[in-house]
Amino acid sequence: MKNDLLKYESLLNLAKSNYHTKAGEILNEANEKYANHKNGTFSIWLEHMKIGKKSAERLINRFKFIKNNCLTSEDQFYFETLPLSLTYEISAPNANKELINAVLNKQIKTRKEYIILKNTLKNESPKVSEFDSIEKLFNKLNSNISTLIENKVESSTLDSNKAKTVYEKIELLNKEIKSLLIEIEKLN
Repeated sequence: MKNDLLKYESLLNLAKSNYHTKAGEILNEANEKYANHKNGTFSIWLEHMKIGKKSAERLINRFKFIKNNCLTSEDQFYFETLPLSLTYEISAPNANKELINAVLNKQIKTRKEYIILKNTLKNESPKVSEFDSIEKLFNKLNSNISTLIENKVESSTLDSNKAKTVYEKIELLNKEIKSLLIEIEKLN
């Protein structure tokens, strides 16, 4: 009885998935025909059909994903057997390519696994973005300091050779700071 019910569950999931694929295909076709009209025909039609714009986008993205990524009937069948929530995750335009490949290579089979890995990748990436923001801040400060120093040197009553020496020392320190930032980046 358990196996029989599991078989029916799989068949229902497949039927539901096939429905979503067909609905995405129909919406994509209607979108291509009527979305660019200035009077908003496609949006009005969606409202008439009581289909939310986000739902339509998700269905269209899902259909386009299948069309572009499931090149064989086996690929499409596998995709159709995945949980719908997972298929929507990987068909989103901003989905991570590594995670998409992991799903298509049968390494990730549930949305929960996908989300855990997605969050893990997200938590690993701030180190790079933190460094980038530090480097941008340094470059901005460096530019401002250089401009201030040049203005001071030009308006200074100091001997021009002495002012030039001070400016060169500051430039050397800037280069040293940049090289230290590069070393920090290599450690991450």
